[in-house]
This record gives sequence, structure tokens and C-alpha cells, in this order.
Amino acid sequence: MAHISKPFIAAAICMTLTACGGEPEQETGEVTEVASAAPAPQAVPGKMLFMQCAACHSLDAGGPHKTGPNLHNIVGRQAGAAEGYKYSKAMAAVDKIWTREELDQFLAKPSATVPGNIMAFAGIPDAEKRQQLIDYLETGSQ
Repeated sequence: MAHISKPFIAAAICMTLTACGGEPEQETGEVTEVASAAPAPQAVPGKMLFMQCAACHSLDAGGPHKTGPNLHNIVGRQAGAAEGYKYSKAMAAVDKIWTREELDQFLAKPSATVPGNIMAFAGIPDAEKRQQLIDYLETGSQ
């Protein structure tokens, strides 16, 4: 069994709760084990970042729309065009393709990139983290 450090677990819990607006519980001191078949957390850093997105978006092929649209194959897709999802007027009016560069700009501050969109997400100020998330969106959709 592989061991995951307490700081890693605490960070994962905080990231998940940040998306939901909750507060982390006190540390219990218990050791948590995971199956050795699980990838090392460092192997897919964007996957941890996507946990914030997963509260509102799915990434699986054929997955459902949630509060936000399914993001499967988002890189290269027309903005505001996921079939079966009702977009805000602002997002539906956007005339752009979600390239890596467009996603980077949008994820930095969605409200500034598409004024009037209804996504309740402030953005990711760290450029490296945005690139990790975009990498995951690109590879996690395959």
C-alpha cells in the first residue's frame, strides 16, 4: 500500500471544500492508505485542480451536464456549443474556439473574459496551475 502524506490529504480536502464553500475538519492523526495501483499525485497535477471543477462539470465522454456543461474534448470546441446545455446569453454569444490560449485567459478570470457569464468561479491566478489544468482537460478527455 502506498502512503499519502497528511499535508497532501489536507490540501485535497481544502480544494474540494473550497468548491463547495465548506470548512475542513480537524486532523485526526490517522494514517490513510490507498491502493498501490493509484497513480502518484505528482503524476497528474491537473487532476487535483479539476476537483474544483468537478463540482459543476463532468469530463467523461457522454457524461452528463451538471450545473455547468460537460467539458469532454473542450480544447478545440466552439465556446457555448455543448449540445443539450443551456448557456447564459453572454456565453452563447461568444464567437471563439476554446484553444489552450483562450482557456488560459478564461480560467485566469472568467468574469473578465466573458462578461455576463454565470459561472460562479473567480479564476486561477497562477499561470502554471492553469496550464496543468488545461493539460488535464486535454488528456483527461481522451
